[in-house]
Amino acid sequence: MIQIYDDAVPLEMQNDIYDRLLVKAFGWFYQSDMEYDPDTSAKDYVERPGFVNTIYQQGWDLDIPYLNILTNNSKFFVEPSKIIQIKASLLTQTNLENLLDNPHTDLTTPHMTAIYYVNDCDGDTVIYDKMYDDPGSMWTEVQASVTPKKGRLVVFNGKYLHASTRPTTGTKCCISYNYHP
Repeated sequence: MIQIYDDAVPLEMQNDIYDRLLVKAFGWFYQSDMEYDPDTSAKDYVERPGFVNTIYQQGWDLDIPYLNILTNNSKFFVEPSKIIQIKASLLTQTNLENLLDNPHTDLTTPHMTAIYYVNDCDGDTVIYDKMYDDPGSMWTEVQASVTPKKGRLVVFNGKYLHASTRPTTGTKCCISYNYHP
C-alpha cells in the first residue's frame, strides 16, 4: 500500500527544511552517477549525476531537525529507534534523453521507505508493483507515480522497486527515510 500525505508537517517546518537544504549552505556531496550499480560498460551508458548527503545512519546521534518529519507530525509517526537511515538528494535540471533512473531498492532487508519532497518540481518518483526479491514475472507495472510537491510525504514498502525521474526544469530535492516496519 502506498500512502501519500500532503502537508505532512506544518508550513513553518516545510519552510525551515527548504531553507536548510536549498537556501543556506547545506553540505551537498557530488556523485557522478546516482544510479544503483550502473553498467558502465554498456554502449549506451550515460552518467546520471546528482548531489547527496547521508544525514543519518542507524547508531548516529538522533538530534537532527529532519527527524521531525517522521517523528513529530500529526499524520504519520515513526519511532526514532526504528529509523535506519536518512539521505537527502538533489537533482538539477537535465537534458538527458531518458529521464527515468533505473528501478532500485535502498536496502535488501525488510524496511519501509518514506520520501519527503522539499520543493515543488517535475520529476516524479515511480513506484513499481514488483519487489526486489520477487522471482515472478520479468514485467514490471507502475503502481504509482508521485509528483514532488513541497511538504508531500509518500510512504511505501521499501522492498518495492522505485525510481526517480530527472527534472527538466528547476531542481528536485527530497529526503528519503528507511525504517523498520
